[in-house]
Amino acid sequence: MYQVVKLYGNVEPWWFLDGWKDDIIMTKEFDDYYSALKFYTEEWMKLFQSKQRFKSKGRGMSTFWDKQDYLWCEECADYLQQYHSLAILLDWQALPKSG
Repeated sequence: MYQVVKLYGNVEPWWFLDGWKDDIIMTKEFDDYYSALKFYTEEWMKLFQSKQRFKSKGRGMSTFWDKQDYLWCEECADYLQQYHSLAILLDWQALPKSG
C-alpha cells in the first residue's frame, strides 16, 4: 500500500527522525504507485505555487517553506524554520531506489 503524506514541522521528511509521524497533517492511501504519484504531483504543484522555496530529495520527497515561517524552540533557545513537506511512501517507508 502506498501513502502520500503531508507534514508540517521543523524537519525535512527524508530524515525520518523519531516522532516524524507526529508532523503528519494529511494521509491518503493508494493501492498502486501511479495513483499515488498523480495525487503527489497535484499536491506538489499546489505547494510549489504557494511557497517561496523548495527542495526535493530521494524519490517522492519534497519540502517547501517561506523564510518567515519559523517557531521559537525553548529547548534549543533558537528559532526553527518550519517546512511543509510531501512524501510518497510504500508501507510507511521511503520508496526503494529502484523498482
